[in-house]
Amino acid sequence: MSATCALHLIDAPLVTSRRGQFWIPGDVISTPSGTAQRGPMYVKWEAPEVVSQPYPVVLVHDGGGQIAVAPDLEHVRRADPADLVVSSLVTKPVAVFTASASAFRDFAPATVDFLNAAGADAEWVDLENSGIVGNGHGLIFEANAHETVRPVIDWICGLEE
Repeated sequence: MSATCALHLIDAPLVTSRRGQFWIPGDVISTPSGTAQRGPMYVKWEAPEVVSQPYPVVLVHDGGGQIAVAPDLEHVRRADPADLVVSSLVTKPVAVFTASASAFRDFAPATVDFLNAAGADAEWVDLENSGIVGNGHGLIFEANAHETVRPVIDWICGLEE
């Protein structure tokens, strides 16, 4: 196996970071199938040894299959936008990246609308507009991950302008 195909084998200095993971529990609800959590979120995080950027990169996977789209979704739709504001999101830049073959692509505009209603400065970045087509929603696991990350890096660099 060549080093270009196995980046972990390249002779380069090790990078030190802090890592962790946690669950944010959702509400416990009764369903026809039994008790379930509504809206839990699994979070994995990594922080560099030395923080050098003003914004963190937070990658969140869709909560589908975890009853993230709650039975009371209509309550959220009818809510006063002021009731949806999340103070820690106010004015924070957020990008929702989607791939052309992702089953979640069609939800991106609604996700961006929700994030903006919550106070974020959110935008949708469709990888197809960058000429990247055919990917599903597991972008970091696909053979062209080095291409799918380029728009992410470009977006981050654009924050510094």
